[in-house]
Amino acid sequence: ESRQLIQEVDAQLAGLDPKDKADKKKRTALSKDKEALEARIAKTDATLVDIGGQLSEKEARRLILKKIYDLAATQFTNALTLAPTTDWEMTLRYYLADSYKSMGKIEDAKGEYKKIMNIDINYKDVSKKLEELG
Repeated sequence: ESRQLIQEVDAQLAGLDPKDKADKKKRTALSKDKEALEARIAKTDATLVDIGGQLSEKEARRLILKKIYDLAATQFTNALTLAPTTDWEMTLRYYLADSYKSMGKIEDAKGEYKKIMNIDINYKDVSKKLEELG
């Protein structure tokens, strides 16, 4: 997603006249946006290298703490297909729901919390979190 945005920024930059004052301000703003996107990609890539493409519960928490919710949600979803145990599945769903909640995807978060409650109604603070979401 971020790489696609960089391509869009590059396309916009290419269409601007460097000699035009208004375009110069736009170029400056777009360049700053591009730098921020590139920094985010570098941070995400470094995190992926750190976790070696595999996700443990500790690494899952670290992704959430680093506020890389979109990457965390993707990693949790991918890991769910490989979850060897029900406990691990609930852990992944718990962190996935928290990621969704942090991204403002409330219905997705509620869905994951409900899936956990279908397995274990007393799992962690799921019922409280579900109640808070309405």
